[in-house]
Amino acid sequence: GCRADASEAAIILLPSNITVFTLDFSGSGLSGGEHVTLGWNEVNTC
Repeated sequence: GCRADASEAAIILLPSNITVFTLDFSGSGLSGGEHVTLGWNEVNTC
């Protein structure tokens, strides 16, 4: 899923004062990019 998939949960949970926090990593859902390796391949870019 992606960040947009949480909309249904947010509609149900927010009125009960339950916070909804979502992430949309690059390559997963609606954000740009191809994929995320969570630092595995990005180690040399720092």
